[in-house]
Amino acid sequence: MLCVALALSSSSLLAQTTFPLQGTLKKTTDHRPVDFANVLLRSPKDSTLITGAITDSLGKFRIEVAPGKYLLEIRALGLQAYHKTLTLSGAMNLGELLLNEEATQLSAVQVTGKRPIMLRKADRMVFDATQIAPAASSALDVLRQTPGLNVTDDGISIIGKGSVIVLINEKRVRLSGSALVSLLRSYPQSDLSEIQILTTPPAKYEAEGNAGILNIVLKKVKNDYFGGSISPSFGLLSDRPRYNLSTNFNYKKDKVTASLQLGAGHGGYLGNFNSYRTYPKQGTYSASETSFTGKNSYFNVRAGLDYAFTPELTLGLNLSYTPEKDRPVRQNDTRDYRIAPNGSLELLRSLPGTADELDKGSYTSANVHLEKSFKGTPKRRLSWDLDFAGYRQEEGRNFTSRGFTPQGALIPGSDFRFNSTTNQHTDSYITSLDYTEPLGKGTLSFGAKGTWTRTRNTNDYDALSTIGERHDKILFDEHVYALYADLNQPLSAKWSLRSGLRMEYTHTAGENNGRRLENLRSYLNIFPTLFVGYNPNERHAFSLDATVRLNRPHFSQLSPFPNYENQYSILIGKEDLRASKRAHLALGYTFLGVLNFQLGGGYLWDGITQVVRLD
Repeated sequence: MLCVALALSSSSLLAQTTFPLQGTLKKTTDHRPVDFANVLLRSPKDSTLITGAITDSLGKFRIEVAPGKYLLEIRALGLQAYHKTLTLSGAMNLGELLLNEEATQLSAVQVTGKRPIMLRKADRMVFDATQIAPAASSALDVLRQTPGLNVTDDGISIIGKGSVIVLINEKRVRLSGSALVSLLRSYPQSDLSEIQILTTPPAKYEAEGNAGILNIVLKKVKNDYFGGSISPSFGLLSDRPRYNLSTNFNYKKDKVTASLQLGAGHGGYLGNFNSYRTYPKQGTYSASETSFTGKNSYFNVRAGLDYAFTPELTLGLNLSYTPEKDRPVRQNDTRDYRIAPNGSLELLRSLPGTADELDKGSYTSANVHLEKSFKGTPKRRLSWDLDFAGYRQEEGRNFTSRGFTPQGALIPGSDFRFNSTTNQHTDSYITSLDYTEPLGKGTLSFGAKGTWTRTRNTNDYDALSTIGERHDKILFDEHVYALYADLNQPLSAKWSLRSGLRMEYTHTAGENNGRRLENLRSYLNIFPTLFVGYNPNERHAFSLDATVRLNRPHFSQLSPFPNYENQYSILIGKEDLRASKRAHLALGYTFLGVLNFQLGGGYLWDGITQVVRLD
């Protein structure tokens, strides 16, 4: 009987007369047609969907529907939603319906905007954090769903980039790895407004490295507010359990805004890495296979305090401290072969080794910032920052290795061992001044920055080591002074331009066991950036960006001290190593604010890489 009743009901419905409902959608600002918009008819009782259509390239729609009362809903990317109650008794032409970019009142029905999930702007991709992962519980979960990001429990990276600089509300977060992940886990999803990804950083930011920029924009904290969240988590990393606990507290009262984030974690891990080398001239081949297991733990605290003297003048302070401890055990097996004339491999010797390590480190950062805006000219801004970043690491390593013949016999004199302790202290002092001035519909920004970094590194081998007692000490200073200018200018309704120029002067100096390093370099470089965007309509967006970047050698790549992998493999730096430069050009395309494509290429000068040399 139920099937019959449903069939009769369906026949009755199909027998009803339908009438056309049609209209045209246009933008309020320029009266351009709105294509690919969703036009929906819902029941006014419970908002269930009855039928719908999609506008064509001219913004037109037509729906065949039975007489009755309906709730009309229209949604389009980048425009406010439109709601209207209709009573249809015959054919109806709504004429031109104008969609606004800002909330308005239409027939006593409040209209609220629906932002596109993804929007391409000059120099960055902007994602609506509320739509990417609406069921997410934390900022970390939102980032996992953000296109272009690779998020693991060990850290965050931008796909196609070597690393990432993380900003929260345009302020740099000087954390990495598990500590950064814990901080992001402490922010609930409801605190986030936007996720911005800059694969080509503007001239304001350092030219060093292949890093992209991830800027997390938080919603403004309402006045007279105190609240927070606690986020425990459990996971498996390489089949080893890992525990994390994060907390986040926010406070705002009148002129005072404060925040506090706490996080801690502990867990195990395992992994492996292999390397294979062929020496054609010597006719030999070497295979090195390393597996490692370990446990690590960390704790981090981050606090912020802002005081608004006036609505246009704010002074703030940010502090963070993160201690970490890591206990890895590495098992290495290196096998050396002779390459026979027929290409087969004949084992010469095997070198199994074990390294037991204990690593302790801490990261400290402090930031004082002053921000000034100007009443009546909101785009005009002046900001000053003073930063300190301190890094401490102590690494103890106990390594043993022995050599064996292909038959398994111990090779006389092949025993090799060392006990070493490495200490590294790095302190950086940074100050910057930035000013932004409105220029027509765009902005012109310029500023200056100075960075002073000193690294002190010692490496000590005890008397029981095969290589004997040894004490190495290096002091390395790097000073970087920068000036920049950046122009962000809409050229038309469809074209946008962002271009910049950054000048950096780098001065380096150092000492090796008290001896001055003579071959270190000081150099001046110019780094242009260019971004051109073209948006013919809401469905398509094209971009072209070009930039030049710099890779400065790390002090460990300049140090002449030997770093032993085993008795036959030693890593040594090169004192006169040049900085490398890379030019990059990329074409981008975005479809419907959902799909993003990119094609790019680059050119490298004075690339830095490891070179294997046989003695």
